[in-house]
Amino acid sequence: MLKSLTKGIGACFVILAAFGAWTYYDAGGFKTITNHYDGVCVAVTGTKGGEDITYDSTNGYAYISAHDRRNWAKGEIGAIYRYIPGSFKAPQRLTLDTDMTFRPHGISLWKNPIKDGLDRLFVINHPENEDFSGVMNMQSSEVLIFDIQDNTLNLIAQIPSPTSLNDITADGPDTYFASIDQHNDSPLGAALELYLQLPYAGVAYGNVRGMKKVLGGLQYANGILLSPERDALYVAEINGQRITKFTRDVKTNALRWAEAYDIDSAPDNIEWGTDGALYTGAHPQLLKTAAHMKDAAYSAPSQVLRIDVNALNPTVTEIYASTGKPMSASTVASYAGGRLLIGSIFEDVFMDCGPNE
Repeated sequence: MLKSLTKGIGACFVILAAFGAWTYYDAGGFKTITNHYDGVCVAVTGTKGGEDITYDSTNGYAYISAHDRRNWAKGEIGAIYRYIPGSFKAPQRLTLDTDMTFRPHGISLWKNPIKDGLDRLFVINHPENEDFSGVMNMQSSEVLIFDIQDNTLNLIAQIPSPTSLNDITADGPDTYFASIDQHNDSPLGAALELYLQLPYAGVAYGNVRGMKKVLGGLQYANGILLSPERDALYVAEINGQRITKFTRDVKTNALRWAEAYDIDSAPDNIEWGTDGALYTGAHPQLLKTAAHMKDAAYSAPSQVLRIDVNALNPTVTEIYASTGKPMSASTVASYAGGRLLIGSIFEDVFMDCGPNE
């Protein structure tokens, strides 16, 4: 009996050790990160936690979603900023027309086709909930839709979500797809879902009246982006280490798996570059990103990948990488007319990169 028990315990240790080694390998623990970029990068100050960046090619500036997440417990309010790529000047903070708990996350710009009509900004926000404990909590989520009028964001819709949302992509003036990063709302359930890489994440579709889940089976869905023609949807799966493409029926919103781009890294937000390629800020070593999230003393690598999804044989190219200095844990890369803007989870700078001059 004792011998059998000993063998059983030994087998459990072997299984746990194997699982730990696999997790370490899958999270990029054995990767070697080398600093590189074929150009010059400038660290621009003026924001904290510029987690998502989207570029308005018509007007020539970028919108930055920023929130000081390390001071979440102090009730720090986030903001949307406007920045001219290549200026290296502190971004302009836009004014909200209403008082609210504003912790912006993913954002998406809808361009008004009517001349002199107002553009709209869609924002994933994380308001306080009844269980607010003062720690960073993404489970409480809502969609905000703003009209952009000069330097002011005018709130036109506030749509609560029953699930944890991460990013958003506008489909029209009042419709959108949003990524559901996790299904479980308890700390233990969310942790198990994350570390066991359970496929409980998905996609929601909604309008100003509400939203519903239209797709499941994803592994921590993060960045989400419609094609310019709106007939395809791309979703970044952090735990799946891939960006997955779904064809979309514009009339019914039905989504069907088309293909997946394995990138050997954990993709965060995704953006279309002005060159027609897909860009993502990624986490090549997730365990270091997790350590950085807990303690600012630990740095985490940053990485930018370019995915040429329109090529006959799509390619994935690393165009930027750093070991964590001057900026840790990249979350987004926006290629704006020859300049590359890179944001992060916590840092008080974002990167503005361009060619050697």
